[in-house]
Parts: sequence; structure tokens; C-alpha cells
Amino acid sequence: SYAELGKTMKDSELLSDAIETAARIVSDHFKASALIDIAESYAEIGDKEKASSLLPDAIKTAERISYDSAKAIVLRSTVRPIARIKDKEKARLLLSDLIKAAERINKDADKSYVLSVITESYAELGKTMKDSELLSDAIETAARIVSDHFKASALIDIAESYAEIG
Repeated sequence: SYAELGKTMKDSELLSDAIETAARIVSDHFKASALIDIAESYAEIGDKEKASSLLPDAIKTAERISYDSAKAIVLRSTVRPIARIKDKEKARLLLSDLIKAAERINKDADKSYVLSVITESYAELGKTMKDSELLSDAIETAARIVSDHFKASALIDIAESYAEIG
């Protein structure tokens, strides 16, 4: 309806202002978090294109967070808007970017933490998206985890996700 269209246009204008404001945030942690939430809001109002265009910047910004635990939390939160986009190819590329970002996390617990949510998201999207390269990248990243405990945890999550999609 016209009223819904007007509300969506107003929401889009407000979110555009929010992006401009987020760009001026100095802290990478808070800037990435803001961009992720704005992307999720765009997905909620149906502008999946705009949502997916913000996420690569959010991931790159999150990668600059120096503290691994904070970086892992922010990277994990990126999965919510990725799932809302529901574009298989864009989701695959964004999940691949997340795996690469997880690879650069030093602490095993945090790396495993990010991989677990990536593979859970893959399982949800995987009902319509089978991508052995994505799982292979996740396994390679898990293989570089030093701690047997966290390596096993990541591999179990990957295996369960793969089994879930058949």
C-alpha cells in the first residue's frame, strides 16, 4: 500500500543518515556493530541489496578490532543479517569472507566460536545452497586451530551442519 511504501521510504532515509553517522565512528568495534545493525534493519524493510552492500565493510572494520574476543563477537553478529538477505550467492560470498576473517583470529577459542556460527548459518542456508568449497575453507581454518579441544569443537560443528543439509 501507499502508506507502507511511504514508511519504507522514510525508514530508508533514516538508515541512510545512520550510515553517514556510523562512518564517523572512530572505534572499529562500535563502527562494525553499527554497520551490522543497520544492514539488518535494511534487510528487515526489504532492501536486501543495501543490506548486503554494507556487510563487507562491516567485516573489514571488525577485522581491525585488536582484541580477539571482541572481534569474534562482532563477526558472529554479522551472520544475522546475512541470513536475512536470503540471496544464496551473496550469502556464500559473505560467509566466505567471514571464514577468512576467522582465519586471522589468533585465539583458538575465538576462532572456533566464529566458525561455529558460520557453519550453523551455512546449515540454515544450505537447504538451498550446497557449497563444498565453503565447507572446505571452514575445515582448513579449523585445522589451523592449535588446541585439540577447540579444533574438535569446530570440526564437530562443521560436520553437524553438513549432516543437517544432507
